[in-house]
Amino acid sequence: TAELDERRSAALRAIDHVYQQLDERAAAALAEVRAAQTTPGSDAEVDARAEAAELHALRVAVLRKRFDLLQAQPGGDAKATLAVARELAIPLPDDDELLGRYEALLADAGQREAARTVARDRVAAAERRGAPVPERAERLRALAQRHGELHEAGDAAAVLEQALALALEDLAGLRVLAR
Repeated sequence: TAELDERRSAALRAIDHVYQQLDERAAAALAEVRAAQTTPGSDAEVDARAEAAELHALRVAVLRKRFDLLQAQPGGDAKATLAVARELAIPLPDDDELLGRYEALLADAGQREAARTVARDRVAAAERRGAPVPERAERLRALAQRHGELHEAGDAAAVLEQALALALEDLAGLRVLAR
């Protein structure tokens, strides 16, 4: 496994290098967009915006790859993993899978208030994207659990009631409420 760890480390170094280059190119593209905005609708503006959008997508893809590699590394750097997750959550506020991983990392690191905030963000994201009722109820139950971990019984009960109002037949929600 030493060889695998070395490969992962090399991949992380390569990703960091690419990310730095993308940062520099993104800054240059943004400057071009600002300069081109003097003539709105011009070909230069359209090209600059397209390049900026492409660089943004590449940046997100590189960050996601780095996040995956950091999480796959046994005994990896928890602070670096959290930092990358935090950075990814900004451009991807509706990515439930990412936010779920971020929430779990925060909880594992003992950052319960931050985990509650991410759980709240997941509820809002599920509502924005029109997630199915069972998923929204599950997000609400997870938020109630985070409130409970912080000894916020009133908030936990209120959120559980919201979950039950969504899905009256929700046995998991009823079990949690009965505790």
